[in-house]
Amino acid sequence: MTLTRLVRIPVLAPLIAMAFVISLGTAASAQTQIATRISEVPESHPLMPALRAGQKALTEFDEVTDYEAVFVKKEIVGGQMIEQRMQIRFREKPFSVRLKFIEPNEGREVLYIDGRNGNKMLVQETGLASLVGPVSLDPRGSLAMQHTVHPITQIGVKNMMHRLLDVWLAESDQTQIDVKFYPNARIGKTSCEVIEATHPQQAQNITYHKVRLYVDKDSGLPIRVQHLGFPKGDGAKEPIIADYAYLSMKTNIGLTDRDFAIGN
Repeated sequence: MTLTRLVRIPVLAPLIAMAFVISLGTAASAQTQIATRISEVPESHPLMPALRAGQKALTEFDEVTDYEAVFVKKEIVGGQMIEQRMQIRFREKPFSVRLKFIEPNEGREVLYIDGRNGNKMLVQETGLASLVGPVSLDPRGSLAMQHTVHPITQIGVKNMMHRLLDVWLAESDQTQIDVKFYPNARIGKTSCEVIEATHPQQAQNITYHKVRLYVDKDSGLPIRVQHLGFPKGDGAKEPIIADYAYLSMKTNIGLTDRDFAIGN
């Protein structure tokens, strides 16, 4: 070992250790902030049972390091309903996402790995468009965001749950909220418990009429969140504003770098 290296090690070691602690602490700090905010809500508040159920479901997901699922997404984007069904592979560290479209655009692949490919997402099209190979896009750029509300950097079950709890916590200054539990719901063959929070009347700063959380009864994991708007007239249906579902989810399957590559 040269003298130069001996000199550099003491200088770099604290920086490396600090970066490691920061990376480990980011998710933990988000969880801590949510727990702190929930603790500030009065126990008597009607939203508290929903907040506790959501916090418990999120905590259950702490043991999940990776997963595969069928990701079904419905969102209002630019005034239009966008519906997509994709196969998703997800890994927590490094944050990695691979999407393969089922419908529409069957066969399209999208890949994002934090810290790689210049922090860009790669998109591989099908048909004649595939001849140019993977296209590199800014995940927050206009092309990447034209059919989605949230960038690929904010995809995943944990991010879905953080947004849900943020909505409920932001509404904790409202008391006209009705919370119901449906213990025997189903999504296909999956048995679920559903927690539903309803605002009977539209009020300032209230975006959603109903928000529903679906929790898999066998695993205790959150698998779906629905956001419904206020009906536009008597007898009208509640419009879907956003609906995210992770179906047929398989967790902790040991995904590797090879699983996060175009064509795999």
